[in-house]
Amino acid sequence: MFLLAQIPALNPSNGAMPQLPPLPAGPSLESVRGPIEAGGFNTTQVVLAAVIGGLIGAGLIWFYLRKKRSVEIPANPQEVALAELKAAEASSDNERFAITCANAIRHFLEARYKLPVATKTSSEATELLPLPGDRKEKINEFLATCDGIKFAQQALSEEKRIELSDTAKKLIRELDRKAASTGT
Repeated sequence: MFLLAQIPALNPSNGAMPQLPPLPAGPSLESVRGPIEAGGFNTTQVVLAAVIGGLIGAGLIWFYLRKKRSVEIPANPQEVALAELKAAEASSDNERFAITCANAIRHFLEARYKLPVATKTSSEATELLPLPGDRKEKINEFLATCDGIKFAQQALSEEKRIELSDTAKKLIRELDRKAASTGT
């Protein structure tokens, strides 16, 4: 086989360009076809994929920012607890009323003091609180009253409901005021 790199540029004897060797016998060049396209993507597919990818990316960014923004706004524990008490007052069922009142106090204490009191018993919850003994006793009495209504099915008159609701509101306001003044 004769390679083109081995052909000298000029013939040294006469200074003329050498001739290429003749082509071997075979099919004519007229029947040779051009290049075959091998599974490429057309422009429409590429544009469509880019648009869908952009929409998915924008959706993920929006979801992340929306989720982050909703976490940044903490609710005031006192307002949340008072709203729960208002919902409890609307209930005509004594057991539901007692559960909601107790949960309002527990959720308030959990949010205010960052302690897991909502999942503890009444006595365990009051032991966790960084409060003086008389306040712990008031909270324990309130939760014990609610527990009596929930578990022992104690009767609850309208006056007792009002008293229980007022006691819960007073405890929440008192504890919120005390926590705000001490910075906890």
